[in-house]
Amino acid sequence: YEMPGSLKYQDISVIGEVSGEIVEHNLPVAIKANSKPQHVVVKIKNTSQSSVWTSSRAALELAGGDDSESVFYDPGDWIDKQTVGVPVNKTRIAPGEIGEIKFTLDPRNVRPATYKLVFSMELRDKKSIVYLNGDEKWELLIRVDK
Repeated sequence: YEMPGSLKYQDISVIGEVSGEIVEHNLPVAIKANSKPQHVVVKIKNTSQSSVWTSSRAALELAGGDDSESVFYDPGDWIDKQTVGVPVNKTRIAPGEIGEIKFTLDPRNVRPATYKLVFSMELRDKKSIVYLNGDEKWELLIRVDK
């Protein structure tokens, strides 16, 4: 924010009303092509001021780097081609509590390369985006080896 005539410049960041923090995950840095699906656990702390998440409606989604469907889609585990899962450890996640989402990454039929994992989260009952670590999306790179 800059005020005309002011000698001071200050960044102001506003965090959305609904927010979460990735507190723990076991996403691999690399995975072997054509190996068995890799089990993943992502723990997300509800850092919202007052918004309680209904677990069955708090959806963690995964896309590729260009907003395409993820090459790691596992039809035997994911809810749909975008949604990896919802918190399974509690029915409601109040501010300060942690939701645990379990899913698999399927590297079968994925060619060796480096891929971007783009996670986002939505409270589908409230049609509200959850800001993860202060942003609309949480991105990681994963390497698929021969």
